Amino acid sequence: MSKNDLARAEEYHEDVLRFGENVRSLRIKKGLTQLELAEESDLGLRTIQRIENAQITVKLPIVFILAATLKVPVTALFKGI
Repeated sequence: MSKNDLARAEEYHEDVLRFGENVRSLRIKKGLTQLELAEESDLGLRTIQRIENAQITVKLPIVFILAATLKVPVTALFKGI
């Protein structure tokens, strides 16, 4: 792996971390537990946990589901990215 590839991989991981942090922050602001967010969004609890802990990348439909459930614009989930 080249230095450029490594730098891109690190940047990508930072973006995934920030996305998860944004989801967690918005969830907490809304006064929801992970379980409540999972139930309201029809996503699994483990999925919410993995998103918040940057263990998975999120596909576009999930982004829209999270934004709708949290009642925020999609851009709020990408703040700082």
